[in-house]
Amino acid sequence: MEEKVIELKSSYIWLEDGIIRVLAKKNVDQEEDDAKESIDAIIKLAAGKKVPVLLDISTLQSSTEEARKQFQSKKAFSSINGMAMLLNSPSSRLIGTLFLNLNLPNYPLKIFTSERKAVEWLQDYL
Repeated sequence: MEEKVIELKSSYIWLEDGIIRVLAKKNVDQEEDDAKESIDAIIKLAAGKKVPVLLDISTLQSSTEEARKQFQSKKAFSSINGMAMLLNSPSSRLIGTLFLNLNLPNYPLKIFTSERKAVEWLQDYL
């Protein structure tokens, strides 16, 4: 790990090998303020650059539409140049599908069930 882990209400965020990793806390309902807090932490870790993000929502309970919209905002786009969404539970698949269908961001986004494959894909955005 290159940076200290930032613990937020709904997630843990850190920089590892040039990729910002966001790990949702287990059984959390993500609200708009939680997503804003995550975006702020990503911007802080990105330190003025655009970086790839691995968003692991496999244990997330739910995410509001307002929270999902935060990840397509201009603020998020200012620091994210590609996002791999890691999911494997039925609820996380639903969140991922909603994100792709309703809130497509201005950066490349792909859904994965394998962390290794997600990280390999994100290497192109380093």
